[in-house]
Amino acid sequence: MMNIKTICSFTLALLFSSLVNAQCDDPDFIDGCGQQLKGYTLLKSYKVDSKDLKNGKAVQYSYIFSKNTTYYLSVCSSDQSSKMIVNLYDKSKRILATNYDKRTKKHYPALIYRCTSTGSYYLTFEFANHSGCGVGVLGFIK
Repeated sequence: MMNIKTICSFTLALLFSSLVNAQCDDPDFIDGCGQQLKGYTLLKSYKVDSKDLKNGKAVQYSYIFSKNTTYYLSVCSSDQSSKMIVNLYDKSKRILATNYDKRTKKHYPALIYRCTSTGSYYLTFEFANHSGCGVGVLGFIK
């Protein structure tokens, strides 16, 4: 039989989880992340929830990038403990840029990439601690 402390802990965990996920659905949260694109034109936003990750693997999207265009990808997590990682790959799945430096274990709020060849590029999103929700916002400038 569960005691009152267990029931309260479980209830608080559910409440916190729903508040965090509600923030990811909040248009103000998404708009706030998009405001980091200062000087860039918004192309697309990507809502990412760790519940959508299959077997802990990163969620992947593709986008056509244009030569001689600079792309800015801003990432925002719903809370500081769920750092979101974004990686950019070329059509051969070679990594071109990331917002996470494995050597220093530092997360950056965005990545900037100057495209040298028009074509399909791939964005992957995941979380450092394998749980959380967030948004990635892609913009460009010529």
